[in-house]
Amino acid sequence: MNIACLLERFPMQGGVESMSHLLCTSLQNHKYSVILYAGKGDESISLNHSYKRVLVDDINSCNTFADFIIRNNIHLIINQGCYPVLTRLLENTAKLIELPPVISVLHNSPDASYKDMENAIRAKGWKARIKQMTKPLYKLYTKRTIQSNFAKINRLSSIIVLLSDTYSGLYKELYPEIERTHIKIIPNFTVPSVSTSINQKRNRIVFVGRMQEIQKKVSTVLEIWNQISSKHIDWELGLVGDGPDIDKYRAFVTSNQLQNVIFYGYRKDVDTILASSKMIILTSDYEGLPMVIIEAMKSGCVPVIYDNFLAAKDLVRNGYNGYLIEGENKTDQAVTILNHIMDNPWELDSLAKKSEILSSHFSENNIFPQWEKLINSILK
Repeated sequence: MNIACLLERFPMQGGVESMSHLLCTSLQNHKYSVILYAGKGDESISLNHSYKRVLVDDINSCNTFADFIIRNNIHLIINQGCYPVLTRLLENTAKLIELPPVISVLHNSPDASYKDMENAIRAKGWKARIKQMTKPLYKLYTKRTIQSNFAKINRLSSIIVLLSDTYSGLYKELYPEIERTHIKIIPNFTVPSVSTSINQKRNRIVFVGRMQEIQKKVSTVLEIWNQISSKHIDWELGLVGDGPDIDKYRAFVTSNQLQNVIFYGYRKDVDTILASSKMIILTSDYEGLPMVIIEAMKSGCVPVIYDNFLAAKDLVRNGYNGYLIEGENKTDQAVTILNHIMDNPWELDSLAKKSEILSSHFSENNIFPQWEKLINSILK
C-alpha cells in the first residue's frame, strides 16, 4: 500500500526533526511505502531519509497532485498540519479525481488560528494598523475563513488526528459539525537517544524555536533572564533558532547589558545542545504538543513552560518533572521558580531523572502502534 504524506513545509524549528520526517521514517521502517509530497523550497533542511520525496514547483496545482496520486497508486493521504493551502489542494483535486482516504493531522492547538488573528491585530506596522481600524470586519472575515477551512477538512478527511485528548473538546466546541468518532488522539513521538547525566551538563537554560514575538514571546524569556542572571553568574541562557525578530532580541540584550546570553542561530545539532543543557524554557502564547519539549525531556533537560496550551499538562507534572507556570503574573512566578531550581541542584537532578522517565510515554514504541492501527483500519 502506498501512502502520501502531504505537507506545505517542514515545520522545523532550530533543527528539531519534524514529526513529518519521523512519521515517514517509521512508516517506511514498518514496510509501508511512503512518499513525502511537498513544494520546492519547503524542504528547508536536507534530511537523511529512507523514504521517497517528490518536490513540485507549485504545491497549489491540483492537476499535478492528481497526476501524482494516479501515477503512484496512492492508497492513503496524510495531510500534515491542516494548512489552508493544503485544504484547497485537496478540495480542488477532489473535483478532478476520487481522492483516496485522507487522515488530517492538526499539529497545533485547535484555537491557534484564532490566536494568530488576535496577534495580527496587536502587531506593529501598517498592515496591523489597517486591521485595527477595521477590527470588527477583519475578525468577522477571518473567523469565517477559519471555519470554512475546518469545515472542508472535516468533509474531506476520514479521520482528524489531534495531539492530545485535551484538544478534542475544544475542537468540537470551535467546529461543532465534527462527529466525535471522526477524531483520534495520537501524540507526537520521538526516537531513542543517549541521555547525559545532569552533572555533565552545563549550567544553561535553553530556548529553542523561531525568533519571533508572535506566538513564541521570546522577549518574555529575555525579561526573565534580566531578573535572574545577576544572581547566577555561573549560568547562561542559550537561544537556538532564527527568525524575523532576532535583531530586536540582540538589541535588547545589548541595551540592557545582559550577560551570558548566547545566540546559537539555526543549528542542526539541537539534540546535542539539549543533552548538554540543564533546563529548557517555553513562554509561547500557544502550542500543540511541542516536539522540542519532548526531545528535551528525553535528554534529561528539565522543562519550565507556560501553561498557555491545554496539552502542557500532558508534558509536565508540576513539581515532579518540571514546572508549569500557571495563572497570573507568570513572569514573576518564572523568576521565583528558576531562582529556586538554580539554587537547589539536588532538586534539579530529581526533576531531570523524572523527565527522562516520563518522556518514554512519547517514545516511538509506544506511539507508532497507534498510527499503524489507524492506518490499517482505514485500508482494511
